[in-house]
Parts: sequence; structure tokens; C-alpha cells
Amino acid sequence: MPIEAEVPHQALIQIAPPLDEGGAATMLRTLARVPEDTEVILDFHRVEPLDDVVVARVVRAVRHSRSGPLTTTGLTLHHQRLLRLLGLLPAEEPSDDSDLAAVNG
Repeated sequence: MPIEAEVPHQALIQIAPPLDEGGAATMLRTLARVPEDTEVILDFHRVEPLDDVVVARVVRAVRHSRSGPLTTTGLTLHHQRLLRLLGLLPAEEPSDDSDLAAVNG
């Protein structure tokens, strides 16, 4: 998976389908190349359908593999709520004009 740097100290990782165990392993290898102080944005826009369990596992694995800032985009409200219930996203609701969601650090 390519890493795109839109702004300094920020890395956008566009997750490519299929989002399964192999795809998650590829994403984690890509993530290992990102410096710890760089904000990581996981972009789920291309992945359909999004399986609840896989999304939770991917975000949890990323959260446990690094301590730097992490944001998700491209998740449905359902998936954002699920990740909040699991403690992987902050409790506040997303804004109406953005689908970006910061993950607890």
C-alpha cells in the first residue's frame, strides 16, 4: 500500500480491498515505515463491504503497534460508533461536514 504525504508529519494510507487478514498484514507492514511522530490517516473509502470485525481488528492492531496520532476516514457512522464502543475512537460524535475520526492515543 502506498503512503501519501499530504502535509508534513502526516501520512495517508489508502487501504485497498480486500480488507482481510492478508490485506491487514500488508497495511501493518506499510505502517511500520511511518515515523512514530507522524500522524497516520487510515482511509477506508475504497473498501466495500466493510466487515465490522475486520475494521475493529485493523484499527486495534494499528493502535497497539504505534503510539503516534491516528485518524480514520471513509468509515460509516455505524463503524465509527462501533469503534467508540470498543474504546478505539473518542466518545464525541463526528462533525456533520467531515468523516474524519481521531483514534485515542
